Amino acid sequence: MTTMGAKVFIDTNILLRTTVRRMPLHSECKAVVTQLWADDSEIWISRQVIREYLVQVTHPRTINPPLLPDEIYKRIEEILR
Repeated sequence: MTTMGAKVFIDTNILLRTTVRRMPLHSECKAVVTQLWADDSEIWISRQVIREYLVQVTHPRTINPPLLPDEIYKRIEEILR
């Protein structure tokens, strides 16, 4: 896949699957996002996606057990970089 210079918006589902190993399709999503990063694509994310991400990683139906606050904080720092 060639994505050089692409502008890409990452939605909540992709963000969850990329950052949480327990999610279905984690490896595939992680590979795509890693390739986008390597291709120097312009990756966008919104505050709404961050809010939705926080809701999902703390909801036991999505991730059981939910992520701990320290782990969530660490992941948000990584995402925002």
